[in-house]
Amino acid sequence: MNIGGWDYSKLKGVSDMKEYNGWTNWETWNFKLWMDNDESSYEFVKDLAEGKDTYELSGLLESYADEILKVWNLRGFYADVCNSSIKEINFYEIAESYLSDRQDIKTTNPIPNKGE
Repeated sequence: MNIGGWDYSKLKGVSDMKEYNGWTNWETWNFKLWMDNDESSYEFVKDLAEGKDTYELSGLLESYADEILKVWNLRGFYADVCNSSIKEINFYEIAESYLSDRQDIKTTNPIPNKGE
């Protein structure tokens, strides 16, 4: 697209990126980073993941992000930016990662059966 001498088709912004640090995009990476780096959030997600499949956990993570946004009670520009970012997060990919982490923990630290 050429407007006023500028070829905008050659411009790429952060939201155009397909991957970021091995994740779908920056928003997905950033959400996972914050969840992992805050101990209470990390423990919350570990508990939340118990007994869930990927689809169910991804929906719960998305609901959690939406609920936090409501608690913050943002308005105007900041609400728009946060809502836009949340829509870009690949919650399914994050759920897969958490469930994979849980599986690795179970595999590397098996609980012995009684009588063994």
